[in-house]
Amino acid sequence: MTRLPPVEPGDTAADELEQAVAEARAHRSRVDAVEGQLHVPNHIPSSERFAHVFFSLLLLMYASHGLIHDDLYIPGKWAPGVHLHGVPMWVMCGAMISAVASMLSVVVDHYDTRANEISYRRVAIGTQLLGWLLFFGAFALDGWVYQLATR
Repeated sequence: MTRLPPVEPGDTAADELEQAVAEARAHRSRVDAVEGQLHVPNHIPSSERFAHVFFSLLLLMYASHGLIHDDLYIPGKWAPGVHLHGVPMWVMCGAMISAVASMLSVVVDHYDTRANEISYRRVAIGTQLLGWLLFFGAFALDGWVYQLATR
């Protein structure tokens, strides 16, 4: 590894930035110079990226299976679980798709080297909020439909 000479007092800010970028690249870091600032993009470990992609695919396959058979089973911890059909099932599948979008935003953020981590964080938070609303909405809708059917 080669060390660069220290920046002299007469050097410009551009020279300092160039030296900082060169030093970071010497350490094999992904760096960008964004609007005169040194930016090091997020690094998500490969095991976490793999887990996010793997569970996203599992969740998509489970939602697809439920849609194909018009029966989405949501297991319970202390109860036998709930079978969703019709509109409540579609709402729950929307919640699952929101969860997939939230997980995949983390993976996409790793590969995007631009300085927009806050945008991906907002997408993740927004899709999580939407997913929880749809999740509880599906159960509320299922209870409402059940009440109408038993009248």
